[in-house]
Amino acid sequence: MAQKVFGAEVHVVTISPKEFEFMASYKPGFEVTTASERLATEKLWFAVTANFRDPKGRPLGWVWHEGRETNRAFPEWSGCFFVKNGVPFFGPKSLLDEVPGAIEEGVQVYPSVMKNHTIFSYVGLKPDQYFDGSKISYRSLGGMRRDGAIVFVLSGSGGVMNVMETAEIARKLDIQHATLLDGGRALQYSLRTEDGPWHFTSFNTRVKFKPGRFEQQLSPVFIGVRRHAPEIIAVPPKS
Repeated sequence: MAQKVFGAEVHVVTISPKEFEFMASYKPGFEVTTASERLATEKLWFAVTANFRDPKGRPLGWVWHEGRETNRAFPEWSGCFFVKNGVPFFGPKSLLDEVPGAIEEGVQVYPSVMKNHTIFSYVGLKPDQYFDGSKISYRSLGGMRRDGAIVFVLSGSGGVMNVMETAEIARKLDIQHATLLDGGRALQYSLRTEDGPWHFTSFNTRVKFKPGRFEQQLSPVFIGVRRHAPEIIAVPPKS
């Protein structure tokens, strides 16, 4: 379910894990890609930027896909998305130790902002000590409610916010655990609707600037969501 709220500038996407599966989505070798490309290539229902890249083009943080770690950790990143036993989780990395099981899919992200419906104190008191928290920019948040539903809070056209404002929206939506995903100039997300695919991209993901001025902000890793395959029940032939 997708909703437009707060003056049609911030989008809220709510997804039931009972109907959808979650995964890390990327190209071989972690080449930069786009949300619309991930949507089409992997037949996804939803795709959103997960994390950014280092100067060599590698993702910043660990990536897990199909039960295998394909990129190593970045120690400073405090948030994560992961799937264990088919169940998706979003929030601080402490959840990794609290949830039993092996990681099946996952991406290390930054910064985590909430646990047990409580916004971390550093988000409001020291927003610029570890990240550009006071900067007004495009934002992207992934969180989970107590009932297991996954909720994304996403900047839309003109819907720029600081980190505290983003976290407060999540709290008002009754989200229990939450982390920011890569946003700002790199934010992209795509969603399938009844009218066809719908895409949002920030300006710097679309324009190729001249070298030395600005850099096109494209990411290598996305979080992908796909409908579960229908269950096939074998019916024995009539005798």
